[in-house]
Amino acid sequence: MNGVDPQLLKSVREGTYVVDPHAVAGAILRRHEDRREAGRLAGMLEALERDDVARGGPEGDSGPFPDVA
Repeated sequence: MNGVDPQLLKSVREGTYVVDPHAVAGAILRRHEDRREAGRLAGMLEALERDDVARGGPEGDSGPFPDVA
């Protein structure tokens, strides 16, 4: 178990390690919220691309539209 704190390993082996259920629940909820937010943002990007609204190009490029100025 490279990279694991030796004191933590010792505590686990001796049975003295205590899990904080509130900390575990908080971590699970944060991870769930992060994943939901990432999915929401990805959904927005996909919708824009599908609707052909997301047009790329160099900054200042007028794109496919004629210059009416």
